[in-house]
Amino acid sequence: MTHTLSLMIMSGVEDGKLLELGAESGDGASNAAGWTLTIGRLDARDIRLTKDTFISREHAHLTLRDGQWWLCDKHSKNGTFIE
Repeated sequence: MTHTLSLMIMSGVEDGKLLELGAESGDGASNAAGWTLTIGRLDARDIRLTKDTFISREHAHLTLRDGQWWLCDKHSKNGTFIE
């Protein structure tokens, strides 16, 4: 199955930035359980927010499993919030 995600940053220093991610493009990690994308400031993250000082180096994981998205904070300093 092909997994894709269009993600727009809605606030902060990268407000309005559109990210296009795809499993076939090598973004994230796919397995039988789903597709996982990493979020953080490090270059090794799939969703890199390098200019945002409130984001930890490894901030969170976003996982598509059974057609639903799951967000898991990775013990980031400032937490993760959904609006």
